[in-house]
Amino acid sequence: MLNMEGIDAKALAPGSASGLGPYGSYARDTNDLDSDIDVWIGAESLPSESELARLNRDLSLQAEAEVNLLVLTPEKLESLKRDDPTFYRSLAMSSLTLKGEDLLEDR
Repeated sequence: MLNMEGIDAKALAPGSASGLGPYGSYARDTNDLDSDIDVWIGAESLPSESELARLNRDLSLQAEAEVNLLVLTPEKLESLKRDDPTFYRSLAMSSLTLKGEDLLEDR
């Protein structure tokens, strides 16, 4: 979690988010200088493009790294479970929750 210590999740999360956290190499603490940061955002519906753009910009500036956002609506979670169970399982096993609720029940 030392990778994320410079990130102020409370200031970053869009107002419509129910949860937020990293997954992938930053969550596993296996990132290097060239790694991007994969971040999931839990939401009942898609946040506005302006909210996502602001979050991406602010997170990139704080972390000094490229950021990839994955919005997890209930529909998206069900779709991942059904259509891409390998990715869903990887996401469930290698993600952290920085703010809000943990949306991934299969831990």
